Amino acid sequence: MHHSAANGHLETVRFLVQEGAANVRSKDNRGRTPLSCAAMNGHLEAVKFLVKEAGADVESKSNSGWTPLSYAALSGCVETVKFLAKEAGADVESKSNSGRTPLSQAAFNGHLNMVKFLVNEAGADVESKDVNGQTPLSLAAWYGHLEAVKFLVKEAGADVESKSNS
Repeated sequence: MHHSAANGHLETVRFLVQEGAANVRSKDNRGRTPLSCAAMNGHLEAVKFLVKEAGADVESKSNSGWTPLSYAALSGCVETVKFLAKEAGADVESKSNSGRTPLSQAAFNGHLNMVKFLVNEAGADVESKDVNGQTPLSLAAWYGHLEAVKFLVKEAGADVESKSNS
């Protein structure tokens, strides 16, 4: 089922759940659920089915502590993140084992629309620090994502003097 969810094969996922009694909470060797696999690839309809009809856990964490929302944020799947945060009630402040939030993941990859949504509409904390003391701003700056940096500083009020642990 993980492969079907990861590739957005909604009817196959639906069949496996409804007819095959597949366990939507099963985890692969990385600790990812079918929901995480669908979310990281932006397969919104599969995500909606798994959450609304199959009862998938939106807070399930992988071995690295990533939730489906974290995977979607890292991948830049804005509509999937909107659904998970707004409709499914996923925690926008959940942290991975490295202390990164979905906002940190989006900033790390420079997904500007995702960063804007998480800050403006989902209320994500722009000063959240990972285990190394890095904020979303420091991650965006480190990887040269100028538009994300501009937004975080000018519109979100991120602290440009924040210090990391290193």
